[in-house]
Amino acid sequence: MFDTLLTEDAKNKLDNLKDNTLPALLKKDENYQKLSSDLRTAQKNYESLNLSKEHRKHIDDLISLLDLQHMEYGTLNYLAGLIDNQKLDALLPVIDTATLSTEKDILKFYYEIQHPCAEQCESEETLKFLKILDEEELAFTALLPPEQKDIFKKLANKQIEGVGYSMADSFVHGFLSCSKLLRLFLN
Repeated sequence: MFDTLLTEDAKNKLDNLKDNTLPALLKKDENYQKLSSDLRTAQKNYESLNLSKEHRKHIDDLISLLDLQHMEYGTLNYLAGLIDNQKLDALLPVIDTATLSTEKDILKFYYEIQHPCAEQCESEETLKFLKILDEEELAFTALLPPEQKDIFKKLANKQIEGVGYSMADSFVHGFLSCSKLLRLFLN
C-alpha cells in the first residue's frame, strides 16, 4: 500500500499542500528565523574561504545531498503527521452512527479530550493577551452604570462562548479535511 503512496506524484501533492501552510509557520517561528540567519552567516563565511575548485565542488556536492535528504525527510515527516492525525480516529468513542454524525463524534473528542488540554496549554503570548484584555475590560466596565455592566458581562460571556463554538467548528473542519486527504492518498 505505501509503495504506491510514495510516488513522485504523491510527494509533489504533499509538497504543494505543505507549501500552503508551512511558510506562515516558518515566518512566525523565532527559532527557525534564528537558524536561517545563522545559516546565511555561515554561508557567507564559507564563500569567503580560499578553497580550490575541487574542494569547493566536494563540499557543494555534500551540501546539495544534505539539502535533498532534508527535503525528502520533510515530505515524509509531513506524511507521518497526516497518518498520525488519521490515527486520532481510533480515539473517538464508538457511537451508533445512526444517531450521531461524524461531526458530532469529532466535537465530542474535541470537548472531552482536546479542549481540556488546550485550556492547560496556553502560550505566554495568549496569557499576556488575556491579561491585557481583562485589564481593559475592567477599566471599561468601571465607567458603566451597574445595569450596563451586567449587560456588557452577558454579551462578553456570550462572545467567548461563540469563540469556543468557532474553535470547535475549526477543529472539526481541520480534522475532516486531514481525514479526507489521507484517505485520498491511501486509496
